[in-house]
Amino acid sequence: MLYFAFFSFDLEKIDREGYESLIEELNKIGLSNKIKDVGGEMKSLPVNTYIGQYEFEDPDELKNTLYLEIKKIFEENNLSGTIFISVSEKSIIGTTSI
Repeated sequence: MLYFAFFSFDLEKIDREGYESLIEELNKIGLSNKIKDVGGEMKSLPVNTYIGQYEFEDPDELKNTLYLEIKKIFEENNLSGTIFISVSEKSIIGTTSI
C-alpha cells in the first residue's frame, strides 16, 4: 500500500556543512523538502519540513523504519534535537507563500 510520510525536526545546533549533509542523507531515504505544485513547478516546503511517499505493508512499520534511518543519520552526523514523523494513507497537501 502507498503511504505518505511527513517529517519535521528542530536541531539543537548545527553548522552549514552538517545541515547540507543532513539534507543529502534525508533525500537518500526518500524524504524531500520540495513539492510539485499544480503547474508542475517545484516549491520548497517550510524550513525543516520533509515529505516522502513509500510502498509499505504497514504504516507502523514505515514509521519505525524511518525513525531508525533518521536516528542513524543523526548519530552519524553528531546531531541532536527533536523529530516528528507522521505516516498516513492519504494526503491532500499544498504549499503557498502568504
